[in-house]
Amino acid sequence: MAKPLNKRVYLLLLLLIPIAFVLFLKQGSFRSNETLPIYGNRFLPTGETDSVFHTVGEFSLTDQKGNIFTQDTVKGKIRIANFFFARCLGTCPKMNSNVLMVYDKYKNSPDVVFISHTVDPSNDSAEVLDTYAQQINAHYKRWYFVTGKYDDIAEMQNQYLLPKADGSSTDQIAHSQYIILVDDKDRVRGAYDGLNINQVLKLRDDIKLLVNERNKTK
Repeated sequence: MAKPLNKRVYLLLLLLIPIAFVLFLKQGSFRSNETLPIYGNRFLPTGETDSVFHTVGEFSLTDQKGNIFTQDTVKGKIRIANFFFARCLGTCPKMNSNVLMVYDKYKNSPDVVFISHTVDPSNDSAEVLDTYAQQINAHYKRWYFVTGKYDDIAEMQNQYLLPKADGSSTDQIAHSQYIILVDDKDRVRGAYDGLNINQVLKLRDDIKLLVNERNKTK
């Protein structure tokens, strides 16, 4: 006949089961079949019969190593994009610190790349951006820091469906603190307040959903 559980062991199990359940939830196990929304209006391309969602269009910028950075550089990749400037002492350090937390989880994933666009191209040369990237230990080709013409940077914010930006300034372009998630088909799949830790944690989980979605459609 089996011996009854020791009272102390029984109490320990009562404590551990809820903890294990919470940890299970935090791993996102119950979200494995969830599908992220696709942002932007559908439209009918010229000459086509099926409508499509908005996609991030063509661009040509310069990365922290001085190389040309285009849509082909990140073709087929899941992208995490934000806007900042290197000499910022306000929201940018906190935002990029939060992005770094997400980056640390996915820096070894070949499916995921991070892109930080400077809104201060008159100051943020490729050399300045490279120094910035090294200071936060961002590895080249995993996390790109890019610069370009004012109008091109402003247009990138519009492409990511952020509030319309004006690129006519001679100093800095107003920028959003939101982090944008783009799938491997160039569609915007999420927007997250880069200063809100709960939203940043959701971004970290949502990337996993996109990776799973990408693998299913390969």
